[in-house]
Amino acid sequence: MLFRSGLVLTSSVQDPGLGISVERKNSNVGFGDVYAVPIGLSWSKKNTYYMFYEGINVPLGEYSSGGCCNLGLNIWAFDSNFSFTYHDYEKPVQFDSNVGFMYNLKNNDTGYKSGANVHWDVTLGFIVSDRLQVGRSGYLYQQVVGDSGSGAKLGEFKGEGLGLGASLSYVFDPTRPLELQFEWIHDLHTENRLGGDWFTFAIIARIPPLQSKK
Repeated sequence: MLFRSGLVLTSSVQDPGLGISVERKNSNVGFGDVYAVPIGLSWSKKNTYYMFYEGINVPLGEYSSGGCCNLGLNIWAFDSNFSFTYHDYEKPVQFDSNVGFMYNLKNNDTGYKSGANVHWDVTLGFIVSDRLQVGRSGYLYQQVVGDSGSGAKLGEFKGEGLGLGASLSYVFDPTRPLELQFEWIHDLHTENRLGGDWFTFAIIARIPPLQSKK
Protein backbone atom coordinates (compact mmCIF):
# COMPACT_ATOMS: atom_id res chain seq x y z
CA MET A 1 0.00 0.00 0.00
CA LEU A 2 1.31 3.45 -0.90
CA PHE A 3 0.51 6.75 0.81
CA ARG A 4 1.47 9.79 -1.25
CA SER A 5 1.75 13.53 -0.79
CA GLY A 6 3.01 16.02 -3.32
CA LEU A 7 3.74 19.50 -4.58
CA VAL A 8 2.81 20.96 -7.97
CA LEU A 9 4.59 24.14 -9.00
CA THR A 10 3.23 25.00 -12.46
CA SER A 11 0.63 23.61 -14.77
CA SER A 12 -0.66 24.16 -18.29
CA VAL A 13 -3.19 22.67 -20.67
CA GLN A 14 -2.77 22.95 -24.43
CA ASP A 15 -4.80 21.64 -27.37
CA PRO A 16 -3.32 22.82 -30.69
CA GLY A 17 -6.08 21.07 -32.66
CA LEU A 18 -8.79 23.21 -31.05
CA GLY A 19 -6.68 26.35 -30.90
CA ILE A 20 -6.78 26.33 -27.10
CA SER A 21 -3.76 27.29 -25.03
CA VAL A 22 -4.32 27.99 -21.35
CA GLU A 23 -1.48 28.76 -18.94
CA ARG A 24 -2.23 28.68 -15.22
CA LYS A 25 0.50 28.93 -12.63
CA ASN A 26 -0.27 27.64 -9.18
CA SER A 27 1.10 25.55 -6.35
CA ASN A 28 -0.36 23.03 -3.98
CA VAL A 29 0.87 20.90 -1.09
CA GLY A 30 -1.14 18.15 0.55
CA PHE A 31 -2.04 14.48 0.58
CA GLY A 32 -2.74 12.48 -2.55
CA ASP A 33 -4.77 9.36 -3.13
CA VAL A 34 -3.94 5.95 -1.65
CA TYR A 35 -2.65 3.37 -4.14
CA ALA A 36 -3.36 -0.15 -2.93
CA VAL A 37 -2.05 -3.43 -4.40
CA PRO A 38 -4.34 -6.22 -3.15
CA ILE A 39 -2.97 -8.94 -5.44
CA GLY A 40 0.26 -9.73 -7.28
CA LEU A 41 2.40 -12.53 -8.66
CA SER A 42 6.20 -12.33 -8.64
CA TRP A 43 9.14 -14.54 -9.55
CA SER A 44 12.85 -14.17 -10.24
CA LYS A 45 15.56 -15.52 -12.52
CA LYS A 46 19.19 -14.82 -11.72
CA ASN A 47 19.49 -11.04 -11.34
CA THR A 48 16.06 -10.19 -12.77
CA TYR A 49 12.80 -9.95 -10.81
CA TYR A 50 9.36 -9.95 -12.45
CA MET A 51 5.92 -9.07 -11.15
CA PHE A 52 2.32 -8.88 -12.33
CA TYR A 53 0.05 -6.92 -10.00
CA GLU A 54 -3.28 -5.13 -9.86
CA GLY A 55 -3.28 -1.65 -8.35
CA ILE A 56 -6.32 0.31 -7.18
CA ASN A 57 -6.43 4.10 -6.85
CA VAL A 58 -8.49 4.92 -3.74
CA PRO A 59 -9.79 8.54 -3.97
CA LEU A 60 -8.82 9.89 -0.55
CA GLY A 61 -6.56 12.74 -1.69
CA GLU A 62 -7.14 16.49 -1.72
CA TYR A 63 -9.51 17.45 -4.55
CA SER A 64 -11.61 20.42 -5.68
CA SER A 65 -13.77 20.31 -8.82
CA GLY A 66 -12.52 23.76 -9.85
CA GLY A 67 -8.92 23.27 -8.73
CA CYS A 68 -5.96 23.58 -11.07
CA CYS A 69 -3.42 21.53 -9.10
CA ASN A 70 -5.34 18.71 -7.46
CA LEU A 71 -3.28 16.06 -5.71
CA GLY A 72 -6.20 13.61 -5.69
CA LEU A 73 -8.05 12.27 -8.73
CA ASN A 74 -11.48 11.92 -7.08
CA ILE A 75 -12.01 8.65 -8.96
CA TRP A 76 -11.56 4.96 -8.44
CA ALA A 77 -9.16 3.50 -10.98
CA PHE A 78 -7.88 -0.01 -11.69
CA ASP A 79 -4.30 -0.37 -12.85
CA SER A 80 -2.98 -3.65 -14.33
CA ASN A 81 0.83 -3.70 -14.34
CA PHE A 82 3.86 -5.71 -15.34
CA SER A 83 7.20 -4.71 -13.84
CA PHE A 84 10.74 -6.00 -13.80
CA THR A 85 13.88 -5.11 -11.91
CA TYR A 86 17.45 -5.89 -12.94
CA HIS A 87 20.08 -5.77 -10.22
CA ASP A 88 23.65 -6.94 -10.72
CA TYR A 89 24.92 -7.52 -7.19
CA GLU A 90 28.51 -6.98 -8.33
CA LYS A 91 27.68 -3.43 -9.46
CA PRO A 92 25.88 -0.64 -7.55
CA VAL A 93 23.27 -0.18 -10.30
CA GLN A 94 19.60 -1.16 -10.48
CA PHE A 95 17.14 -0.74 -13.37
CA ASP A 96 13.38 -0.72 -12.80
CA SER A 97 10.69 -0.71 -15.49
CA ASN A 98 6.91 -0.77 -15.09
CA VAL A 99 4.24 -0.85 -17.82
CA GLY A 100 0.61 -0.45 -16.86
CA PHE A 101 -2.90 -0.17 -18.28
CA MET A 102 -5.24 2.00 -16.20
CA TYR A 103 -9.05 1.98 -16.42
CA ASN A 104 -10.80 4.92 -14.75
CA LEU A 105 -14.31 5.18 -13.34
CA LYS A 106 -16.39 8.35 -13.64
CA ASN A 107 -15.80 11.44 -11.52
CA ASN A 108 -19.22 11.88 -9.93
CA ASP A 109 -18.57 15.53 -9.03
CA THR A 110 -17.99 16.58 -12.63
CA GLY A 111 -19.68 13.86 -14.70
CA TYR A 112 -16.34 13.34 -16.44
CA LYS A 113 -14.91 9.92 -17.29
CA SER A 114 -11.25 9.89 -18.33
CA GLY A 115 -10.40 7.26 -20.92
CA ALA A 116 -8.08 4.34 -20.30
CA ASN A 117 -4.35 4.93 -20.65
CA VAL A 118 -1.05 3.12 -21.00
CA HIS A 119 1.88 4.32 -18.88
CA TRP A 120 5.54 3.38 -18.69
CA ASP A 121 7.72 4.34 -15.73
CA VAL A 122 11.48 3.73 -15.57
CA THR A 123 14.20 4.34 -12.98
CA LEU A 124 17.96 3.90 -13.22
CA GLY A 125 19.13 3.75 -9.64
CA PHE A 126 22.56 3.92 -8.04
CA ILE A 127 22.83 2.02 -4.79
CA VAL A 128 24.65 4.06 -2.16
CA SER A 129 24.06 1.59 0.68
CA ASP A 130 21.67 -1.21 1.63
CA ARG A 131 19.24 1.52 2.73
CA LEU A 132 19.76 4.41 0.30
CA GLN A 133 19.33 4.59 -3.46
CA VAL A 134 19.43 7.64 -5.77
CA GLY A 135 18.77 7.75 -9.50
CA ARG A 136 17.16 9.18 -12.60
CA SER A 137 13.52 8.50 -13.39
CA GLY A 138 11.12 9.14 -16.23
CA TYR A 139 7.68 8.34 -17.58
CA LEU A 140 5.74 8.02 -20.83
CA TYR A 141 1.94 8.41 -20.84
CA GLN A 142 -0.49 7.77 -23.69
CA GLN A 143 -4.27 7.83 -23.44
CA VAL A 144 -5.71 5.13 -25.71
CA VAL A 145 -9.46 5.61 -25.10
CA GLY A 146 -11.15 9.00 -25.39
CA ASP A 147 -12.88 10.81 -22.54
CA SER A 148 -16.66 10.56 -22.14
CA GLY A 149 -19.54 11.54 -19.88
CA SER A 150 -21.64 14.66 -19.47
CA GLY A 151 -18.60 16.66 -18.40
CA ALA A 152 -16.52 15.87 -21.52
CA LYS A 153 -17.33 19.12 -23.34
CA LEU A 154 -14.23 18.92 -25.57
CA GLY A 155 -14.87 15.42 -26.86
CA GLU A 156 -12.33 12.62 -26.57
CA PHE A 157 -9.51 15.00 -25.52
CA LYS A 158 -6.86 12.25 -25.48
CA GLY A 159 -3.78 13.14 -23.44
CA GLU A 160 -0.11 12.28 -23.68
CA GLY A 161 2.98 13.14 -21.71
CA LEU A 162 6.72 12.62 -21.33
CA GLY A 163 8.85 13.55 -18.35
CA LEU A 164 12.27 13.09 -16.77
CA GLY A 165 13.58 13.73 -13.29
CA ALA A 166 15.34 12.32 -10.25
CA SER A 167 14.41 9.96 -7.43
CA LEU A 168 15.57 8.92 -3.98
CA SER A 169 14.47 5.97 -1.84
CA TYR A 170 15.34 5.11 1.73
CA VAL A 171 14.60 1.90 3.64
CA PHE A 172 14.44 2.29 7.41
CA ASP A 173 15.48 -1.28 8.07
CA PRO A 174 16.31 -3.82 5.31
CA THR A 175 14.53 -6.51 7.35
CA ARG A 176 11.27 -4.53 7.57
CA PRO A 177 8.91 -3.63 4.67
CA LEU A 178 8.76 0.15 5.08
CA GLU A 179 10.26 2.52 2.52
CA LEU A 180 10.33 6.27 1.85
CA GLN A 181 10.44 7.56 -1.73
CA PHE A 182 10.97 11.06 -3.08
CA GLU A 183 10.64 11.88 -6.77
CA TRP A 184 10.91 15.01 -8.89
CA ILE A 185 9.56 14.93 -12.45
CA HIS A 186 9.78 17.73 -15.05
CA ASP A 187 7.35 17.39 -17.95
CA LEU A 188 9.17 17.68 -21.28
CA HIS A 189 6.02 17.29 -23.34
CA THR A 190 2.30 17.32 -22.53
CA GLU A 191 -0.84 17.45 -24.63
CA ASN A 192 -4.36 17.74 -23.21
CA ARG A 193 -3.14 17.26 -19.64
CA LEU A 194 -1.49 19.24 -16.87
CA GLY A 195 2.23 19.80 -17.21
CA GLY A 196 4.92 21.29 -15.00
CA ASP A 197 7.17 20.20 -12.16
CA TRP A 198 5.90 17.51 -9.80
CA PHE A 199 7.42 16.65 -6.44
CA THR A 200 6.11 13.46 -4.84
CA PHE A 201 6.78 12.04 -1.40
CA ALA A 202 5.56 8.51 -0.72
CA ILE A 203 5.53 6.02 2.14
CA ILE A 204 5.38 2.42 0.91
CA ALA A 205 4.26 -0.25 3.35
CA ARG A 206 4.57 -3.77 1.99
CA ILE A 207 2.51 -6.41 3.76
CA PRO A 208 4.50 -9.66 3.95
CA PRO A 209 2.83 -12.82 2.57
CA LEU A 210 0.97 -15.05 4.97
CA GLN A 211 2.96 -17.97 6.28
CA SER A 212 1.29 -21.35 6.45
CA LYS A 213 1.22 -23.05 9.83
CA LYS A 214 2.92 -26.41 10.09
